[in-house]
Amino acid sequence: ANFNLDLMYALPGQDVAAASVFVGAQTAAVEGCLRTPTQQSLLAGGSTVSGERFQVQLMNPYAGEASVDLIVQSESGLEAAPQLRGILVPSRSSVVIDLAELLPGRQSLSIAIEVASGNVMTVGRFDAGADGALWHSVAPASDWYVPVPGGGLEGELVVSTGVAAEMTFQ
Repeated sequence: ANFNLDLMYALPGQDVAAASVFVGAQTAAVEGCLRTPTQQSLLAGGSTVSGERFQVQLMNPYAGEASVDLIVQSESGLEAAPQLRGILVPSRSSVVIDLAELLPGRQSLSIAIEVASGNVMTVGRFDAGADGALWHSVAPASDWYVPVPGGGLEGELVVSTGVAAEMTFQ
């Protein structure tokens, strides 16, 4: 796949805009602007099996450097790769963490992004052959509502939590 990344910044005041464009050999995915970064966010739904590529992009459009820890859970449990801790994201730049290189062969990955200092906005980038996807992390919440189209569509809904706890959902 051919990865082309455009990172757009606009600092009109207290609101910050950051967007990402992911262009593969046969697909394109765009993730819209994020308004407010949080100290903890969740990113779920990636896989690194059979040549699938899952990347985490940490974007820092601010004047100061950011330090980030990625707490990654897979079907194997808590992942302990040292490259997931103390990630430095320089001012007005981004860092891409390739989980396919760090954690190959994982069926399902859920990530809690914990910002130790500074601010970042995070997107997940997934590539499986001709298919690609891009989605931003979300702040933990008690209630989320997900529109699910009816009839004839196949897919998978991933439910994730940033803490080691049982979840109920309906």
